[in-house]
Amino acid sequence: MSTLLPSSVMQGMSPDLASFLRNMQAQFMSLQQRTNELESLAATNARLTTQLVNAEKLIADLRSQLASQGNCQITTNASTSSAPTTPKEPGTEASTWATTAAAAHNSVVVPTALSVCKTPRPPSVRQVAASARMFAIPTGPKGYQYVYIPRSRRLTHREVRNSLKTLGVDTGRILDINFPAKDVVGILVHNQYAEKFQTTLTTVAIEILDAFDPLDPKNIADPKYKSLSDSELEEVAAELHSDRCMKALKYLRPHVAVPVGHFFCDQGWISKEDIPVHSVSGPGAGLWNANGLQPRAIYDVLQHCHSLHMLFITETWLLPPSRLPTSWSQIHLYGSPVAGNYRGSMGVSVLISPSCPYPVTQIPMSSNYALAIKIGSLRIVCLYLPPSMSTHDALAVLSSIPLTNDTIICGDFNSRLGSLTGDYATNTRGLALCQWLEERALTVVNGQLSPCIPTFISFRQNVEISSIIDLFITNMSLTNATLNIHTDLSLNSDHRLLSLSFTYAINPTSHAPPPSRKTWNLSRLQEPDVLKLYAHTFVTNSINLKSTLQSTFEHPPSSHPPIDALTDEFNSLIYNSLILQAAAEHRNFCYKKWRRACGIDRIHWWDKHLKAQAEFRHQVQSSKRQSWHAFCKSMEQDFSKATSKIKQLKRQWQPQHMFQHSDGPATAATIMCEHLASVYSGSILPDQRPPPPLHSTSLPFTSANSPFVSSVVEGCVQFMPNHKTPGPDHIRAEMLKPCRRVNSCRELKLNDIF
Repeated sequence: MSTLLPSSVMQGMSPDLASFLRNMQAQFMSLQQRTNELESLAATNARLTTQLVNAEKLIADLRSQLASQGNCQITTNASTSSAPTTPKEPGTEASTWATTAAAAHNSVVVPTALSVCKTPRPPSVRQVAASARMFAIPTGPKGYQYVYIPRSRRLTHREVRNSLKTLGVDTGRILDINFPAKDVVGILVHNQYAEKFQTTLTTVAIEILDAFDPLDPKNIADPKYKSLSDSELEEVAAELHSDRCMKALKYLRPHVAVPVGHFFCDQGWISKEDIPVHSVSGPGAGLWNANGLQPRAIYDVLQHCHSLHMLFITETWLLPPSRLPTSWSQIHLYGSPVAGNYRGSMGVSVLISPSCPYPVTQIPMSSNYALAIKIGSLRIVCLYLPPSMSTHDALAVLSSIPLTNDTIICGDFNSRLGSLTGDYATNTRGLALCQWLEERALTVVNGQLSPCIPTFISFRQNVEISSIIDLFITNMSLTNATLNIHTDLSLNSDHRLLSLSFTYAINPTSHAPPPSRKTWNLSRLQEPDVLKLYAHTFVTNSINLKSTLQSTFEHPPSSHPPIDALTDEFNSLIYNSLILQAAAEHRNFCYKKWRRACGIDRIHWWDKHLKAQAEFRHQVQSSKRQSWHAFCKSMEQDFSKATSKIKQLKRQWQPQHMFQHSDGPATAATIMCEHLASVYSGSILPDQRPPPPLHSTSLPFTSANSPFVSSVVEGCVQFMPNHKTPGPDHIRAEMLKPCRRVNSCRELKLNDIF
């Protein structure tokens, strides 16, 4: 609408009215234009709102997916909300930095993976090829070879590897780099990679020294060998190259070192004895001075010892029969009681991990300060030498330790060895210990693997005091050894935890399985039906044995009767009579009826089974309560019984003294058998002894005057103790008592014959 009224009408009006209408027309046009703009903005707003809702939904879905992949975080700025931003007045809040700080203050941390999680890098071609070689059938040439190339100056191993990598060589296929001559580099590769390796080198104009001989005496450039003859130089060259080969084997992986060692041996560079065997990871041992071990504190210590097979603890302050609440096996050298305190002093313990694959045997020690164990041929002795002990007594304790091959001595020596371990000071005991170590050619592992790292850190008058007094000492060469001193752990002790790991081949000791003992559930004989079945079976099966014994007694043979065979037959009767399958089937009657029932009968028998089971449990609980109340009442009424019971409980916790041997229980049993055999062999009897009694076929007494009377035998069987360990015949008193009246006749015949 361009005009409000036609122009012909406007001309006939008064000037004031025409001016008013023109103003109204202009305002109307302005309002119409603004209305059109608002309608356009409303449509745009609706479209953007729809897009925002869809975007927020998509963001929520992506966040849920990323959150399921990992707990990462993304920072979402709250200032990006759709709320309108009011214009700021000029001033401090209008500055750029104020806006940035406010945005940071209003930021919200949302868990997602966009800001932290990184996209995993795809495996390289080299990694894929290495993984594929693990599952490929070996083809092509086998063996190894050294490729010799020239060098222009002195190089390091890292420089050689980096340069070869720049040239496009797969450095993962390079096994060893050595420098056999002044201007030569030797590179060990597999034969299957040798051709490609040489092609890569020749492409960049690197010469291959095919005629180089590492055993040539001309390669020796050390001036100290100038005075040697040609034959001596050849020996030196061979020795130097052998050392290079042994050094290469030391740093190769175990599965590669063995075939490379055979290659070196075939070339005549090393001997067969130098070929490494498949090494076995040796026992990992930990050492820690507890300075008074609380039983509950052992959990905090063991959570840092998952990689160890055993943990030696000094200054435990444990008194017998204390035990630590842990699943680790425990061997304790208990401390000495302290007067006026309910605790001990000193003490050494060793905890053996349940995951330890090696048999551990305790070795008896003559000293009260040392605890020794044996793992295969390896001996580990842990000791604690208190500071109050004199230097002479400390050396006496050390000298009492048998220094056999492959021995490790560890513990708290309270000796500062100075430069030998990297300690900044020494003491009197430390100087004496240094001389003792030198005389016996012992090595302090701390000085070689972890020098200058303190094992004791304390604060006195706000001043840190540190020393190296917890030591590992050995007379063996440790392979692939590492010694970690955990200075960052706080274990409520001034001493730090030490962990030693090394490679050691432990020969497994094969112990013959002990002879199995024949066992039966003899408590079943307390049931009347089972007892009746047992007695009936024994009487029925023993008829033949009874007639044999009677015949032998009435008509004695000219030679000794087969008493052992008769005894074995008697024992076999008892064994066979203990087969109580019929009684077991009768006892399980109800249960088997339910198992075999069909249809609705299963409900009937299952209901009876549940009721019987509930009644049985009720009676068991009632019997337990009654027996417990009876036990408590008997303890209250009879003081001697209570004292005896307390002694019995204490005796169970006391360590049992037994004969042990460092080579294990089988060796100890063999030595004890040999000792007893020598004692009872008759070697200590006098040379002149009375003659043996003459053999007679007649009995020394008449049958009427036989001392083996049925009533006597029956009474002896009646008073035989129960629950005793049987002898070689596996017979116990519970087997003889139910049939004592029948057995007395057989036994007195056996005794008369014997």
